[in-house]
Formats: sequence, C-alpha cells, structure tokens
Amino acid sequence: MASKLVYGYWNTRGRGQQIRFLLEYVEASYEEKIYHFNNPDEWFQKDKKTLKPFPNLPYIIDGDFYLSEHDSVIKYIVKKHPKYQELIGVGKGPNDEFVIDQLISVINDLRQTIRDFYFNPKILEIRKDVLPNTHPKFNQLIEFKGKNTFLLPYLTIADFKLVEVLLYYKCLDEELFNTHLSVFEPYIQSFYSLPRISEYVKTDTYRSYSEFFPIQKTTVTGQEFLEKFNKQFV
Repeated sequence: MASKLVYGYWNTRGRGQQIRFLLEYVEASYEEKIYHFNNPDEWFQKDKKTLKPFPNLPYIIDGDFYLSEHDSVIKYIVKKHPKYQELIGVGKGPNDEFVIDQLISVINDLRQTIRDFYFNPKILEIRKDVLPNTHPKFNQLIEFKGKNTFLLPYLTIADFKLVEVLLYYKCLDEELFNTHLSVFEPYIQSFYSLPRISEYVKTDTYRSYSEFFPIQKTTVTGQEFLEKFNKQFV
C-alpha cells in the first residue's frame, strides 16, 4: 500500500493553496502538517533543522523522500499520479510542457508583484496607481487564452496558480478588477466548478485558510473578501 503524503505549509493560503487544490484534484492520499504563525518555533526551531536538504515551506514527504520548493512539489505530485500527467503537458502537443513552464514563469512574476503589495504600508493609498502596472502581463494572458476555458485547451498546473493570483488582485481592489480584468471571472468560476475542487471548497478545512498571507505582517487582510467569495459555494 502506498504511503500517505505529508504536505507541510503555514496556516494561510499563500503559496500553499494551489498545492492543496492540486492534491484534492488528483485524489491524492495525504495529510497536512500545518505550521502556525503564532507558534513559528515549530517550524524554525524544530522541523526546519531536521528536514534536509533545503528545508523550506511548502514541502512534501513521501515515505523516506523529502522535497521542498513550490514548483518542484507541484510537479512531483502530478508525476506521482499518472492519470493526471496532462496537467504538465505530458501526452499533449510536442512543446506544451515548455509552454506551461513559460506560463508559470509569467504567473510567478505577477504573483510576486501583487503579493508584495500586501506588505506595502501605503498600498491602500497607492493601489489604484500601482495595480494597473500588472495589466500588460494580464492582457497578454488574456490574449494567449483566447476562447479557451483555461489557458490552454485543457487544464494545467498554470491554471492552479493563476486563479489564486487573480484573487489576490481582486481582494486588493475589486472595482479595478471588474473594470479591467472581469474577462477572468468565468475563468475563476470554471476552475472552482471542477470536480473535487467544487467539493473541497465546501469543506471546513478549505474555509479554515481565511487569509492569503500572515496578518501579523500585511497591511491588507483577505478575510472579509474570502468570506464573501466563499459564500457562493455553500
């Protein structure tokens, strides 16, 4: 019998939510090791010192095998579940795997930019000036997507990432989102309507992650936005 995966991350959505969605989508057998920001020593003074090499969050443990770093963990999960190989482009077009990697790089850049806004003490004053700086890349993604339901004609790991980044943006300024990026609304809904995703978002486990980032450090809280967003799935 295959061992149950152990997935470790903080008690926020952060970089962890995409992986939680992926674990649910591929029907992985797993348990979560949740670290809390109000008790950081559990990670920094305990597990970080024993997990090697490259101790970091998120991580995955599969029996005796330990792996960290977000994108590596995602690919490992997909490759461990052969039924879902097309999520990384396997068996599709000859260059699809590279295209997906390219999309991930673009989305990671967007994520880092918008994520940093949450930690900017002046973001509520300047958000209408700085958020539009991300529109050129979002518009490139819109053009790339075309009439597809997802970025490619089929679901990929890039979609798991982009959906969360769009929620980061929408939480910061829903008015700007509705004005400039509303074309992504059906895209978000299509993702949340996927089998197993639609079941997972109704669970208390999913709803327990009520912040994008640690509220001890951010200027903007995501709790009110996420409560409103999640009500549609009740």
